[in-house]
Amino acid sequence: MTAHKGLDRATVVPTPHGYALLGSLSVGDLVFGGSGAPVAITEVSDTARDGLCFELAFSTGERTVVGALHPWTTETLADRLLSESAREHRAAPGLHSSTRSTTDILKTLSVHGVSNHSLAPTPGLVLDDATLPVAPYPMGTWLGSDPPEGGRASVLLGVDGSGNIPVRYLRSSTRQRRELLSGVIDVAGTVDACGQVTVSIEDVGLARDVHELICSLGHPARIGPRTGRAPARLAGRRWAVSFAPGARVFGRGPIRHEFRPDAEQRRPVRLISRVRPAAPRPLRAVRTTSADDLLLVGRSFVVVRGC
Repeated sequence: MTAHKGLDRATVVPTPHGYALLGSLSVGDLVFGGSGAPVAITEVSDTARDGLCFELAFSTGERTVVGALHPWTTETLADRLLSESAREHRAAPGLHSSTRSTTDILKTLSVHGVSNHSLAPTPGLVLDDATLPVAPYPMGTWLGSDPPEGGRASVLLGVDGSGNIPVRYLRSSTRQRRELLSGVIDVAGTVDACGQVTVSIEDVGLARDVHELICSLGHPARIGPRTGRAPARLAGRRWAVSFAPGARVFGRGPIRHEFRPDAEQRRPVRLISRVRPAAPRPLRAVRTTSADDLLLVGRSFVVVRGC
């Protein structure tokens, strides 16, 4: 079976206007580059359905399918230890990263049972201020009341009956998205002794949108059924979105007093936790106006090489 570079054509790719399948994108379309800013596709290259493929799973729950020769820019465990000991990631993130193929990663997947390879930190999306019908912070507190009150408010905000976050908010500027998240957390969030923030949500659709919102600000997050005790104000909420912020993301609520300053020193890492064979499928490689050909894929904005 032939080995190729490329991503599954069915890969979900974030764009400044929402999402698209990789296979539907054309030259000139905008996606997000490795810096989080929009970049244009300059070239696409497709392969037939006969390539050797692998599925990669990440520590934050995402999965993606790529060709056996697809390149990845990763840091190994040794690289991360070196970076952490010298705190070089603050001045020069990715200083010790190298390019490796999928098969290379498979051969060196773990070291003494510990995941060996990590991807570049997810950047926050870099977008301009959006014109919004309601300011982001009160919108966030309204959503955090989960389920939000319906009626006229839903019509005004462009929110469907489930209370999902409108795309215009999810693709607003960093400042606006931070304020939106701050509002959600002040109503629906808790923080533990280690600085991990958990947002408790009843509706799964809204939970997925909150997960996307957090990831769009550069914070790898996990989503899943809520376990353990919750404060009385959040009792009965079935879904939890958790992340280690690495920066203050709280607004005016009491939770801001519970955040530990030393938690701001954390460096969020997305590890490659599993690589396994996948069924052959059509692949697509893309080039963009970004010099490094990095782009973001999935609803949690995983940093990958386009070709």
